[in-house]
Amino acid sequence: FNIKYALGGTCGLNGAIERRKYEVGEQIEAIWSGDNEYYPCKIVKVNAEGTYDVTFYDGINEKGVETARIRTHYAVGEKVEAIWPKDGKYYPATVEAYYTNGTYDIVFNDGVKRGKVKNSSISKVYAIGQKIEAIWRGDGEYYSATVETE
Repeated sequence: FNIKYALGGTCGLNGAIERRKYEVGEQIEAIWSGDNEYYPCKIVKVNAEGTYDVTFYDGINEKGVETARIRTHYAVGEKVEAIWPKDGKYYPATVEAYYTNGTYDIVFNDGVKRGKVKNSSISKVYAIGQKIEAIWRGDGEYYSATVETE
């Protein structure tokens, strides 16, 4: 996908990083302070200063988790885009399985399956016209943008 920034300029969405605001009840992955590894969890509270209280899958609670320690968790059956390792491009796929080490099994739309795919090789699917906030590579700041084309 390509995006157009409200202030002008475009770039590929995979080259920008979208800023997300998470909601109570949303399934995510967050870094647990006990070992600095990502684990699946749920948002249980959105704090006024922009941090989140979460409950990890094993029942451990953590307060004040910063956005920088959170990443998207993809559900089994969810439509995504994933990197094909031979050319480094994103292609449509579906999540088939999730593992507690943070990897996924996916199947591309052409039927090819890949196992143990890292979260960083998967992207959510965006709708043309969708409003997002994304980092402008020129200065590393977030700006309003619109998804334009695939």
